[in-house]
Amino acid sequence: MDSRTDTAIIDVAGDEISGRRITGSFRQFDKKQLTLAAPEEIRPSTPVFVHSRELIFLGEVHKCLAPIGGEYTIEIAVRQAIARL
Repeated sequence: MDSRTDTAIIDVAGDEISGRRITGSFRQFDKKQLTLAAPEEIRPSTPVFVHSRELIFLGEVHKCLAPIGGEYTIEIAVRQAIARL
């Protein structure tokens, strides 16, 4: 996965607007933390599924930092990664 250019599809599972699907981009993946850029805020502690071309990540939003250049920086604590079939 080329973390600078891959599209991330974020399915928001448990906030007040549950069922949202947000298109963002991968910034970094380090052990159990995934960093994304996205056009919408996702509150900390919100469970999410993040889809890439190769994997599906299940995790929880750890931080959502204010927009830089129009995009939020979202840090996700990854609980599980599953290979796409």
